[in-house]
Amino acid sequence: MARKNYWELIKVVLVNSSAQDWEKAKQEWTIIDFQIDETVSSTCVCKKEELKYLYTIYNTITGKKLFPIGSVCIKKFEVEELNQQMSYWQQLVELESLAVEYGKDKTIDFFDDKDHFSRKLIHYLEELEIIDRQQRRFLINMFNARDNPTNGQKRYAWVIVNKYIYPGLRKVYCDIRDKNVTRYLEAASAIKEYFLNRFLIFFRYSTIEKIYLIYIINI
Repeated sequence: MARKNYWELIKVVLVNSSAQDWEKAKQEWTIIDFQIDETVSSTCVCKKEELKYLYTIYNTITGKKLFPIGSVCIKKFEVEELNQQMSYWQQLVELESLAVEYGKDKTIDFFDDKDHFSRKLIHYLEELEIIDRQQRRFLINMFNARDNPTNGQKRYAWVIVNKYIYPGLRKVYCDIRDKNVTRYLEAASAIKEYFLNRFLIFFRYSTIEKIYLIYIINI
């Protein structure tokens, strides 16, 4: 990000914030909407051109909104909740884009396309109720596995992807089209609280207990 774009971002944010100090002002904002510009022709509030991922951020004190704002500018806020919302949501959108790219000729294969998955994304799919707890645990185990999957594991992964994840991705596509993405952003925030609480509980245990917990809860 060019320095001039960074200063333009700060100027625009401060004009629309209650606080007039950048460190305080950036804490007033949250993401409320998201769009994709497939033409990559949008311009950020910082004047950076050729945006694909377009966010709307909302100031919880002044009620002001800024749009469009790109991923790079979101990161410049250095606010964990904003990064959390953006990270989970973009991973999900990229998986949906892969499904669209494959079309009818090919479907996503969990093992062949593992680079498009992450532990966070798998937990996010559960939070969105696209998959259930048992399916999440299975996918996390497979994601962590070093050995090649068995035929039975491949079949179960195929069922999860085609019978559960694909319908969920179709809904993602429709929600983006209809500009209805609030629940995805809220789910990302909920995941943050989930992992924070899990960490605080985990921190209380002894070393031996921690090793055991890592094994049984697939951290």
